[in-house]
Amino acid sequence: MRNYIKSEFYRIIHRKYYQVTVLLFVVFSIVVNLFLKFLGTKITDPFLTSMDFLLIFLFASPIILLIIQDIILGDEIKHKTLNNVIVNGISRDKIIFSKIISILAFFMLFSIIVIGVHILISIVLFGVNEEGLKFINQYFLVCLSAVPLWIGLISFYIIFSVIIQNQVIVSLIALTYIYIVSYITGVIAYLQPKLTFLYILQPLSILRSLIDIIEMRRVLGMDGYCVIAIFPVLIGFGLFIISTILLITIFRKKDF
Repeated sequence: MRNYIKSEFYRIIHRKYYQVTVLLFVVFSIVVNLFLKFLGTKITDPFLTSMDFLLIFLFASPIILLIIQDIILGDEIKHKTLNNVIVNGISRDKIIFSKIISILAFFMLFSIIVIGVHILISIVLFGVNEEGLKFINQYFLVCLSAVPLWIGLISFYIIFSVIIQNQVIVSLIALTYIYIVSYITGVIAYLQPKLTFLYILQPLSILRSLIDIIEMRRVLGMDGYCVIAIFPVLIGFGLFIISTILLITIFRKKDF
């Protein structure tokens, strides 16, 4: 399994699709900071405003995970090369866990590069202040709280990729579930408060709650010495366990 993961890492790190995706987000970060520097003259705290743009990255993380899942697994399913791996004697369970680990690792690498560049450019252009540092501290704790949710989404995406084997349709289904179903359950929760749990359990609702945690701590003037948010962690682990059990069951019986 270790050698298979190493080969996956080598294969993906040299893929232009992944490199271009990282570059596009880095360019977007640079453009945002330059805009704040030269056009945002009325902004009283440009460094903190720049840090607020990191919330967009958190909100868009389901899409980024979907892109990376396509890079790592989509082409293999499309070109039916997974059979070669199975024929070589690697068990299906090891393949699944290797894919989950690879997708998570490259998502984390993506996040480190994009967020790191954004913060570095912001410091160079605007300097640094105490409020911005508090935000960064809180932001990284919130991201850490979201890791189980991201792992759960990876398994969730792979299920549809394995069943449907058409990445375009998989992307439409995943994005519909993540963004549109979240809105629909929000309307249902508004009309029927007893069904609020349907909205609370949605991945996008969990990300919104994490963003609300950052905003709440800012309003209350907390110094950033806070703990990981327990509820998103529990929901994330629940999604991961359920999705992974279903994924292993389906993958063991699927031909590619």
